[in-house]
Amino acid sequence: MLRSLVGSEMCIRDSRNDTALSAKYEVILPADDDPIRKKADINIGTGDPKERKGLVPARSTQRIAITQTAKATGNIHVPLYIRILGSDAAPHLVALSSKVTGPKVEVQPHVLDFATLAVLTESSKPIMLVNNSPIPAHYTAKLMAKHSSNVIPPFSLKVSEGTLAPMSSAPIHVTAFLDESMKFEDELVISVQHNAENESVQLLAKGKGFAIVPSIPLDLVDFADLFTTVPVKKTFVLQNRGRRAQQIQWSNERGKGKEGDPPIVFTITPERVELKGKSEETFTIEGLCNTKGVFFEKFLLKQNQTHKVIMKSMVQGSFIPPLLSYSDTNVPFAFTYSPTMDPTSTIFTKPLTLKNVSPLTLTFSLKLNKATSSNEPTSPTASAALPPPTQSTAPFSLDRTQITLRKGEAAVVNVAFDAGYRCDRISHKVKVKLTTHFTNHAQRDNITLIGDVNYPCLLYTSD
Repeated sequence: MLRSLVGSEMCIRDSRNDTALSAKYEVILPADDDPIRKKADINIGTGDPKERKGLVPARSTQRIAITQTAKATGNIHVPLYIRILGSDAAPHLVALSSKVTGPKVEVQPHVLDFATLAVLTESSKPIMLVNNSPIPAHYTAKLMAKHSSNVIPPFSLKVSEGTLAPMSSAPIHVTAFLDESMKFEDELVISVQHNAENESVQLLAKGKGFAIVPSIPLDLVDFADLFTTVPVKKTFVLQNRGRRAQQIQWSNERGKGKEGDPPIVFTITPERVELKGKSEETFTIEGLCNTKGVFFEKFLLKQNQTHKVIMKSMVQGSFIPPLLSYSDTNVPFAFTYSPTMDPTSTIFTKPLTLKNVSPLTLTFSLKLNKATSSNEPTSPTASAALPPPTQSTAPFSLDRTQITLRKGEAAVVNVAFDAGYRCDRISHKVKVKLTTHFTNHAQRDNITLIGDVNYPCLLYTSD
């Protein structure tokens, strides 16, 4: 019995004639529907049916190329008959027997140990396949461990099948991605087509660390510029990508703060929580400071049971008050009556420029407060003779009261003063506080508007 490989050719070429006569022959192959055809292809010469007939000269040897190409593994027996033309003898039986095997492929190594890996990090290692056969070797690779649908398999294959060229080698890359601090094992089974036995590789790895992932970078949470006295907040999510529940707690490195220490500016809530496996929790960073300056807090996220530090975070912000620059802090107006002047020309206007000199956008409103006025008698006793001031309209008015300014922007507000607002033609001074009210901030800025009204005035006394 001969040995051969699946897909390879096996040839028998010699036929000997010991007689004194030439012999014509014909090779009879199994019929096309013979079951043996499913196990092997049989051809004479190049496969042309005419080559099944030939002549063997007297006392000589004729080479007949009988080619068998196996399609399956195992023992294959193919019966051939050679009929001598003109002879009444039964055709000669030629039995082709062979043991067919698949390609020989070696796997190295049989244990692939990734050792200790940080959780949620990817690591890749190769397994080498060596084809020591003169025929191609088609292979498939499969991981045998079973996992639930919500669990990430610890091992994976980038390529799970392929074909090795004759006498060549190629790697299978195994990737480890661990989602928990525990040991992981799996079995990689490699099957080679036409080989009855599979090769197996044991996969080992151990996870280290915590599989808790924040939705935003927490190393430094910078609120940048903030207004004093205005509460701020930011939310983030912690996701437990691991399989086990984790009891976790946020703590400020300064603790709760002692008497005399700077006040706690930032907090993270909730402080304690249980994160179940494959779940998440939303946390809130809140900040509030009444003092101008740059403030920060350092936080630690720890595992309750072991007090191991899972992650560190620093939260900071630069707190500033609203900064609005005014072209004048006092806006004075003066009116002196003249008989020759236009009686309607008692209204005067001045521009007031406001500029945002803070790094934040300012939204504010302008409000005129109640006016205070005083008459100007020529003597102490004359004040009693003056009638009380009357007021029919407001002395000052603005052309705009609601303003939003971005960083570096400026706006002009036109301030108008009506000297005849009292309609009594009595000399006096009037003052009004123009107050800036900032949106969401308690700070107030004041500008003084002054109106000096002068009329010729003759007062009579009883003296």
